[in-house]
Order: sequence, then structure tokens, then C-alpha cells
Amino acid sequence: MERQLIERKNKNIIFFILSVMMILPILYYSSKSIPFGDDFGFACEIREKWYNNSPFLAALKYVWNFYIDAGGYFFSLFMNVYYAPLLRGGIIGVRIFNVSIWILFFISLHLLCTNISKHIIKKDITEILFFSMSYLIINGGICNNEIYTWYNVVVAYVLPMAMFFLTISMYITALNKNKKMCVPTAVFAFLLGGTSLNITAFICGIFLVSIYYEYIFFKKYKISVFCFLSGLLGGIINLASPGNFTRHDEVDAHYYFVRSFFRAFDYTKEAIKYKMIHTPFIILFLLVVFMTIKHIDFRDCKIKLRDLLLLIFAVLFGPVIINYPVFLGHSSYGMPERCIFVQDIAIYILSLSFAILLGAYLRNVYSKINLPVIFEKLFFIVVGVLFFNIFTFNIKQNTTVLMINNIQNGQLNEYIQYEEGIIEEIIKSDELDVVVVRKSNERELFVMPIGLSENIREWPNGSIAKFFGKKSIKIQYN
Repeated sequence: MERQLIERKNKNIIFFILSVMMILPILYYSSKSIPFGDDFGFACEIREKWYNNSPFLAALKYVWNFYIDAGGYFFSLFMNVYYAPLLRGGIIGVRIFNVSIWILFFISLHLLCTNISKHIIKKDITEILFFSMSYLIINGGICNNEIYTWYNVVVAYVLPMAMFFLTISMYITALNKNKKMCVPTAVFAFLLGGTSLNITAFICGIFLVSIYYEYIFFKKYKISVFCFLSGLLGGIINLASPGNFTRHDEVDAHYYFVRSFFRAFDYTKEAIKYKMIHTPFIILFLLVVFMTIKHIDFRDCKIKLRDLLLLIFAVLFGPVIINYPVFLGHSSYGMPERCIFVQDIAIYILSLSFAILLGAYLRNVYSKINLPVIFEKLFFIVVGVLFFNIFTFNIKQNTTVLMINNIQNGQLNEYIQYEEGIIEEIIKSDELDVVVVRKSNERELFVMPIGLSENIREWPNGSIAKFFGKKSIKIQYN
């Protein structure tokens, strides 16, 4: 018994160290954040609203005006305006904020994995779940320069997804031992309803599906209904914003309801296909299934085949519904990287839920067979295949590897010096019409650039010029 505890502890330590090795490069990149043109634009508007107002009152006023004119995501916007790190602390403030939110993101994810391990599987496999989810979130999708360093995206997407993990963690706690936790869970659900509409669809969809499974597993449903209605209320307030329609009409006056659905379906299908073929998604899925079979005990709960089929439907069509508002709102063929970030997390969370349910189903259906012993042997085979897959297949496109290489070879620091040099030159210039001259247009794969262009009429140029008190700014390449 003591030997098993030591082995389990060693496994947890190994998986935790591997998770930290993936997280540290992201934190380092976030610590090198450069404000994008959008950040400067928001900062100029916020600065005007702050005049003779407290930040809290200014944020409320700004959110109301924005709600009428431009969009309904009231909570994300409030957080953006209230914190305004570019105004409070300059570039250093932006970097501290971004790093803090990413730390919160992974702490929240770890807490979710802990609650799943403790209250659902009822064995300590937290670090295996955390490693699996962290690996897929970081390395399971496309290269993404929006989510790591762009403040507006960090506050509008990364922070809400951290809150999403906390919401589900509190929900699991409310189901198992503390019903009072349903109140903060519902509050968080309401606030998430006031973020980007794809996140709104995500939180509402999760609680809608949870109504059925809460009844199956716990013989109750009120907590899920309460949280679903709270999220739905926030979503309705969000969706009813006149600004949503004004903003959409500036892009396209038509609403392609059917076409947007099929585009969302095709995009989701390709995303799942990519993950199954080009990432260790299947191996990690099987790892969770095996661990569930080994440890879970749902003998008091008769899981039926229809329970599995419903969750399969959620896995396949949940991301489609989440992506639908993006395609409808943008009237485009693709999705911004920040929306892909949400889509991918939805795929992973729903797949994790299905893996746990499938493991519990197999454990119950084949209870006469000693499956735990069989899968104890298969576990090491799966882990071996997993690490072989991670470190050999498509390694050059692995986000963690690319980040570490760019940090070690100095490419990241060179690029940051390039962008900081542009900002420093603008600040020191005595001219009202500033022309920044550079030899080439440098880019870094995971860093959002300042966004300065050769055309002074481009909106990032105007935003940056206004922020620094200049008449115009442009960059010129020799």
C-alpha cells in the first residue's frame, strides 16, 4: 500500500513538472507583451471617460454607451475599462496584468481538475488531468499570437475562460458538499453571459446539458437550472444590445443564419479532424478513459447507452453552436484566433466529460471482468505512446518547443527590443507628425505587434498617435 502511494506521488510529481514546463514559456511571453493599436485606442477613450470620474463610475458609463452603440459584452468591457493597465502602469502594467491573468487561468484549470478528480473520479489523478488539458490547450491547436500578449484579448477571452473553469469547479462543489456554492456559481454564469457570445453559448450549453446529467447522477436538477437561467439572463442582456446590430451592419447588412451554421459545422469538423490526426488528442482521451476505468465507482448510478450518445452529440455539435455566433457576427469564412481558443477549450472540456462517462460506463457494464487490472498494464503502454507522439510527431509545430527555441536563441528579446524601440522613438520625438524608419517589418509568431503601418489613415496609427499626443504616426521601411 505504501509503495503504491509513493508510485502515485511520483507520477503526480512528474506530470506536474511537465505541466509547469509548458506553462513557464507562456508566462515569459506574456511578460514581454506589447500594446496593440486596439489597446491604445481603448486607452484614449477610457482616459477621456476617467476625467472627473472614478474608474468604477467611468467604466459603468463607458459600458452603457458601448452597449447602445457597439456591443453587448458588458462584463468583458467593464473589466477592460476598469483595470486599464496601459493607463495605470504603461507597458509594465499591461505585462503584469497579462501574466497575472495567465497564472489565474492555469490555477483555475488546476482547481477544476482537482474537483473532477476528488468529487467525480474520487481518486487523485489531478496532475494527469491537468497535464492533459494543459498540453492540448497550449499545443493542440494553431499557433496563436492573439491570446498570449494582446491585452484586449487577454481580458476579453483568457480571463472569462479562467472564470469558466472556476464556475464549473464551484458547480461540482455545490453538487457534492456545499449547496451554498450554487450562488457564486450562478453569479459567475451571469457574468460570463456578458462576455463574447461564443463564451455565452459555451456556459449556457454546459449547464443545459448538466441538467440531464445532474438528475442522472445526483437525482436533482435545481442547481443546473438555476445556473443555466443565470447564464441565459446575462446572454439575453448581451444579445439585446442595439450595438450588436449596429456593429454587424457596419461589416455586412445581411444576416446569413443558415450559411453561418454550415460554416460553423465545417470549421468545427475540420478542427476535430486536425486534433485527432495531428495531435495526441486521442491518446490523451484514452489516458483519461483508462484512469477512470481504474478508479471510478459509479455502481449506484446506472449509466445507459443513451447517456453516452447524448454526450457524443454534445461533443460533436456543442462547438458548432459555440462557433455559430462568430460566423453569424463576422459574416466570414474563418474565425479569429481568439475564438479558436474558445472553440478548442470547448472541444477538450466536452471530450474530457465524455471520456470520464465512457470509463464509468465500461466499468459498470463489464463489472465482472477485472478491467482495472487489465488497464493498469495498458496504462503504461498508453503513456509510452503519448510521450513518443508528443516528442516525435510534428515537433517543429509544437507551441512549447517553438517558444523555448525563440527564448533561447534570443529571437523573442530581439523582437521585443524592435517594438520597444518604436515606442521609445515616438515618445522622444518632438515632431507632431512622426515617421518611424526601420529596415524591415519584423514579426514574432506568438507576440501581437504594435500594429503600426505605412498608411497614416489606418486606425492603429490614429489610435497610437492620439495616445501619445501626436498629429500622425506612420512607419517607413527602407
